[in-house]
Amino acid sequence: MKSTAAVLSRFVCCLLMAACAAKQPPPAPPPPQEELPKVRLTAADFYRPELVSAEFTNEVDEKRYRAIGDILEEFAPNTGVIYFVGKLRKVPTQARIQVVWYHDAIAEPMLAADVFGSDTFSFISNFTPEKKKFMAGNYTVKVMVNDQEVGSDTFRITGVDPSAAGLKVGKIQIAKKVNSKGAPVNPAAKFTAADKLFASFPVRNVFSPTELTVRWMRAGALFNESTISVNGNGRFSANIESPSGLPQGTYTVQVDNGSILKEASFVIGEPSAGPAIDYIALGEQPGNDVMPKKESDHFREGIPAIHCGLRFLDLAPGSEILIQWVLVEEGSESVYHTVRTPVPGGGSGAMSAAWNPGNIYAGNYKARVYINDQVATEKEFTVQ
Repeated sequence: MKSTAAVLSRFVCCLLMAACAAKQPPPAPPPPQEELPKVRLTAADFYRPELVSAEFTNEVDEKRYRAIGDILEEFAPNTGVIYFVGKLRKVPTQARIQVVWYHDAIAEPMLAADVFGSDTFSFISNFTPEKKKFMAGNYTVKVMVNDQEVGSDTFRITGVDPSAAGLKVGKIQIAKKVNSKGAPVNPAAKFTAADKLFASFPVRNVFSPTELTVRWMRAGALFNESTISVNGNGRFSANIESPSGLPQGTYTVQVDNGSILKEASFVIGEPSAGPAIDYIALGEQPGNDVMPKKESDHFREGIPAIHCGLRFLDLAPGSEILIQWVLVEEGSESVYHTVRTPVPGGGSGAMSAAWNPGNIYAGNYKARVYINDQVATEKEFTVQ
């Protein structure tokens, strides 16, 4: 028989084990499994065309659709031809395979060509320089199957990439005429008010359609502005004219694309020497601008009104223009009507005024213009 002490010892051990088991926390639940996104595959996914190999070289076996020259990543600008040798798989029957060549600085492709491959979908596309040499820089070739890109590869033409220098505008020349290529004919620096003027300038490093602003400034103030689109290297021009003649003074032409690229100066008539009225016209009806619709200095008796349009130059701030309608008789003058127009900002511009008594009688008249109480100009007219 086992002794009583042994039995008691085993009994105590069992009690202690039970107590320890009761104090231990239950095991932690397993962490939640992250649910993976569900991907639904279709039959088309298993047969999507893939470009499995691409190589650039300068010598190929066209019958076997493979490169036999060195496989290159860079070429010299005077390389005669560059070949792209590729291999596709999973190409649908009668699919259209196209290889598109890009210079990375030019948005439009330099070449896009359909290719015909072997039974194993190997193919060759070649690229030759547009002129004598390839343009330096980085190139990308994309392979399209049924107008969908399936792969691409890159190579480089060594040398300085001209696109890195940015758009350049050469010397601006002003002339009354340009030839068929946009070059100025007899450029000059001084012109008359009646001339139609062209600003002609060469542009380089343009590799995609770009808009340039041509700004004509007179005495530092904007006179006219136009936008032209340039694409490719060459000579471009913009022109300016005015039915009433260009105001005399000193002009600057600026060409910019966000910042001024080039500018040139020229003169119409004489450089401005202060405030002036450089053009005045009379007519029965106002036109779309401030000038009369039809200019005249002879009118019929009984017309209801005569309109005066004028152009002022280089007024000081706070100036005033006054127009008087004056009957001229032998040995005397009579002021029939006066129009005052403040020009608080000064500068240059145009304005109009009308004399409309309802019935203008026959006689000899003047339209006299004052700037700040000083006679600036006058124009005679007759009513018969």
